[in-house]
Amino acid sequence: MRSTTDPDLCAETPAAETPAAEQRSSVEVPTAEQSPTVSVEKAGAACGLGRSASYEAARRGDLPTIRFGRRIVVPTAALRRLLQLDGT
Repeated sequence: MRSTTDPDLCAETPAAETPAAEQRSSVEVPTAEQSPTVSVEKAGAACGLGRSASYEAARRGDLPTIRFGRRIVVPTAALRRLLQLDGT
């Protein structure tokens, strides 16, 4: 089993040196007018997360969410602010 400090795992450019625009996945995030909310999975994919990690981030509060009964969604405007897509 590899340790998280294994130098082979850290061989790529550190995230701090990579511009934020390059770190984001190629998933397109709609504007709030196009779609007021997106699924947790789609929001996570825009952040470069898989399905399980997306729901874990939502549970921790790292992804802003709204709950409608059992359904959890991410407000598009908040996601765009989080990813700095609106120039703010």
